[in-house]
Amino acid sequence: HKDVIQSYCAQVWLAAKDSYPAVPANSLEIEIISEYCDEIESYNKEITYIQNKLIKTAVGLDDFKVISSIPGAGQLNSALLLGFTGDIARFDNYKQLNAFLGLDLNRYQS
Repeated sequence: HKDVIQSYCAQVWLAAKDSYPAVPANSLEIEIISEYCDEIESYNKEITYIQNKLIKTAVGLDDFKVISSIPGAGQLNSALLLGFTGDIARFDNYKQLNAFLGLDLNRYQS
């Protein structure tokens, strides 16, 4: 077991040499990581923009107020549900909606 532990310690030591505090601030690794962070931040802003646009579009629908008033539903989930299902009134009951969405809800009652 001692050899395995030493092997893991050696791997951790090598990884630590390439970590942020171990490399100079002007190194290529830091520049690459910074670019990745900027890209992730850009994607997050785009996602937020699209979510807000989706909510603004869904607010005009009649069913949006009803669905978003359900505790825990929220505006984004309500907008996504309406966007995915289209006209929710086309389903005769909740079982048809569940089947369309691929949900399998179990109800237990005594």
